[in-house]
Amino acid sequence: IQVTLATGIPPEVCKRINLGYRDPKTINPESYANREAEGVLLVRKAGEMLYQLNNPPAWAKRS
Repeated sequence: IQVTLATGIPPEVCKRINLGYRDPKTINPESYANREAEGVLLVRKAGEMLYQLNNPPAWAKRS
């Protein structure tokens, strides 16, 4: 499984935690909608879910 984030998280952080990175300005999210049968999952507002983790990993904690 390859997980790619279209995010403001820096690409080097994504790579360090084994996630793909894509600049969100370069995609149209609607082109990924309703493609589950192809193995493509669009998670709307996923960044909000990541941000709201109760127990964030060490790399996500602000100092």
